[in-house]
Amino acid sequence: MGINYKKYTGIFMNDIFQFVSAVRQGSVGAVESSVQTEIRSSDDLGTFIGQSWTGYFTAPVDGLYTFRGHSYYQFAF
Repeated sequence: MGINYKKYTGIFMNDIFQFVSAVRQGSVGAVESSVQTEIRSSDDLGTFIGQSWTGYFTAPVDGLYTFRGHSYYQFAF
C-alpha cells in the first residue's frame, strides 16, 4: 500500500505552471515512477526536479486531518 509517485527533471521545474503544463501535454516524461510508502528528503533527489503524488487517503476514524507540503520554489495541492 502506498501513493503513486513520479519524478520529473528539467530546467522549468522552478515554475509550477510550466511544470503542470508540460506534464499535461506530455512534453516531459517521468524519469522515475513507483509506489512510495514514505516521502524521501529532497536532498536525495538532485536539482531541477518536479514530483507528483497521486492516490487517496482513507481516514481510519472521523476527524480533522491536516496535510502539509514544503518546497524550495513552489508547492501546490
